[in-house]
Amino acid sequence: MANEKRNASIDITKFILALIVVMLHSATECLGTEHMAVRVIEYSGRFVVQFFLMVSGYYFTKMLVEKGTGFLRFFVRMMKIYLLWSAVYISLSFAVNVLLNGENAGEAVLGYVKNFFFVGSYWHLWYMVGLIYALCLTALFYKIAKERGLQILLGISIVFFVFGALCYAYTPLMERITWLRPYLDASWFSSFSEILCLGIPCFIWGYAVVLFQQKNAMNPKRDGRLLILSLILYTVEFWSIVGLTGNTHIRSLLSTYFVTFFLMLVLLEHPASTWEKQGLLCKDYSTYLYLAHPLFIAILSAGQDMIGIQQPAALYVLEVLAFTLFSRVVLQWCRQFRVRRRGTNEK
Repeated sequence: MANEKRNASIDITKFILALIVVMLHSATECLGTEHMAVRVIEYSGRFVVQFFLMVSGYYFTKMLVEKGTGFLRFFVRMMKIYLLWSAVYISLSFAVNVLLNGENAGEAVLGYVKNFFFVGSYWHLWYMVGLIYALCLTALFYKIAKERGLQILLGISIVFFVFGALCYAYTPLMERITWLRPYLDASWFSSFSEILCLGIPCFIWGYAVVLFQQKNAMNPKRDGRLLILSLILYTVEFWSIVGLTGNTHIRSLLSTYFVTFFLMLVLLEHPASTWEKQGLLCKDYSTYLYLAHPLFIAILSAGQDMIGIQQPAALYVLEVLAFTLFSRVVLQWCRQFRVRRRGTNEK
């Protein structure tokens, strides 16, 4: 997408939410999922990845509707990112599991291949798998039936999202359905649900915002109030589930669809045009934060194990944030140095 079509409010919000994801994962590494601090952070960030997917879906479907093209460029860019980070994390996993812990190399490689296509090359890269499948399916439905195809996919995806949210958040209730319980316990259900019940539905949910814009149905005052109301609903749903079911790893909630939808509307209605440069910087950093932070969690955790010292959780979280952000700055310096050096050589 061209930079002038980006929305600074959306990109700055993505950066803030990416920080919350880093805090959640690093705090979980130290404290476990049962700690109240982790639950509070999880409450703050349970809709984050869904929002990231929705933003991508919004820009892509808007491009399809307005220009009728854009799939190949978007797809190639996503695949380059996924291949790069898959190489990083597969190398890390191979070094730890095979070289250090002595796992069978052949079985490990087969696992990496399977995960690459269905689960993600590392635990957080399910996001990229879901995004790529959603991208391809959305383009296919648009090619077959144009906007009517997108509307059909949106309707189907809402059904899958509701089913996934019920399975994720209301697991004890869903397990009472006798015929469904074996499927919930199946190993393949995780990859199935992440792609079909999270990745694709949250991506195509961005098209709902495009439809809203097409009908000129946006209203800043009303949408702001509805965002507050959806956040209240989300708060009640989250803490009710934690209290009643004891579920401490809630992948999705029914209310996250409302939160992400009205949050997107409010951000589009307040684009913060004067913050364009900061928005572009935040866009770049938010993606890097999400993709890179597990690498530094693994490195810091290995370092702690080697020296036998357990750091305070707050310090650990700050270190993960600091190392991840600093590494992005260093990479930016290296890129600028290469550009200047290339320019000097050409002269």
